[in-house]
Amino acid sequence: MNDNCQDTLEDLLHELANIMQNLKPSAEFISRSASRKFDKEAIIEHSKFILQNTMLIGLQMDMARHRLNPEFYKFQRLEPRNIHGKFFKAIECFKKAAKEKKELIIDFNSPKILTLIDSHPTIDSLPFILIDNAVKYSPKYSTIEVELEEYDDHIFSRISNQGPHIKESELTDIYTRGFRSEEAEKTGVVGSGLGLNFLKEICDLHKARVNIFCEGNITSIDDIKYSTFVCEIEFPKTNS
Repeated sequence: MNDNCQDTLEDLLHELANIMQNLKPSAEFISRSASRKFDKEAIIEHSKFILQNTMLIGLQMDMARHRLNPEFYKFQRLEPRNIHGKFFKAIECFKKAAKEKKELIIDFNSPKILTLIDSHPTIDSLPFILIDNAVKYSPKYSTIEVELEEYDDHIFSRISNQGPHIKESELTDIYTRGFRSEEAEKTGVVGSGLGLNFLKEICDLHKARVNIFCEGNITSIDDIKYSTFVCEIEFPKTNS
């Protein structure tokens, strides 16, 4: 097994172990409820949490597959998919953990967009990558803002959150496999530096324009510089 395969396997197992740990309380709650009087609403919430985390497992599998074979997804079939629905699912998946672990608010202030766009299965992973990054790197008690707008020829998305500041000189490397900014390294957050690389591949595959930048004032928390991290993406309504 070469070094890339070894690292990929270790990273995948680490992420899956974290997901399984998060799932355990919900699974135990439902198991206990089967043998006694149960709270229907609570079971529904725990079931949703389990279902949503299966999506995270899918994301980690997609990331590992991309890492081992970047060409794999280029040959998959295009099908109509709803971008608004993909973002909604990702937000629902992270909302509970974001609130409980870091007191984060995920603000999804967007009218429902019913338009379908031709896309590959990888489009499912894109909002998960963005929300996952935002939750991981946002400081406690902050807000993650998600916006979607529909125009004549494209759907525009913007995600912004307080995150480790990225210097202008680092932005050219932001999509490079394995790259993490200097301030992101200081946070101690475990990461492979693959997420934004995979994000760019997904955008290129769908001819979507992506722009990542930092704005606003730079603040310091625990000797780490933070500013507003922004990712804007334009999804064309036709993939031709």
